[in-house]
Amino acid sequence: CLFIGFNVTSVFAQKITVAGSDIQSKLILLDREFNNPLFSPDNNNILFAGDSSNGVYIYNSAANQIKQISAGPSSGYKYHWSADGALVGFKALIKSADGGFLQIPVIYELASGRVIALAAPSLHCGVPSFAQDGKIVFSLDKEIIILTKNLQEFNRIPVSAYANLTPVSPDGENILFNDRNDRIWLVNSRGTGLVALTENEEGYFNP
Repeated sequence: CLFIGFNVTSVFAQKITVAGSDIQSKLILLDREFNNPLFSPDNNNILFAGDSSNGVYIYNSAANQIKQISAGPSSGYKYHWSADGALVGFKALIKSADGGFLQIPVIYELASGRVIALAAPSLHCGVPSFAQDGKIVFSLDKEIIILTKNLQEFNRIPVSAYANLTPVSPDGENILFNDRNDRIWLVNSRGTGLVALTENEEGYFNP
């Protein structure tokens, strides 16, 4: 099991091997405030958000180094690891000509250090999530987009409202999203089998 706790300037990460007797602990000293820690599937890396969720950082335990992969506002609000720990999905914001922001669903490749845009900038997009077979799922306005691991479009599912979070099940078969009233819905990757999981009330959605 894994435990992580932190304050403004330090992170304590502890890894406990249940089947054996080895316990490894490390105190990670930081020079700024971080939040929203998320271990990689292999436990070798930890994602952090910057102060107020601005920016995304990766701590590598082997190198004992922290690397910033995004400086964008709110890019650390939510992110996801791919099942193999090779990719990170998050949402980037860029300034538009009118002084507002446009949104881009992106993935970060740990091996190459590249940030890859999955779609053109738009007014509304969601945070990419990953299935175990490599499929990537995110929203664009009132559609859920499914890409293969080779970034080819697999399906495009129309929904009733924009949903920022569209988490996909590990087997890639089902996707959750919320409507304007935060009612949670389940749809399969073929765009059929739509099921409402909650009543028509507010405040349910937190995948």
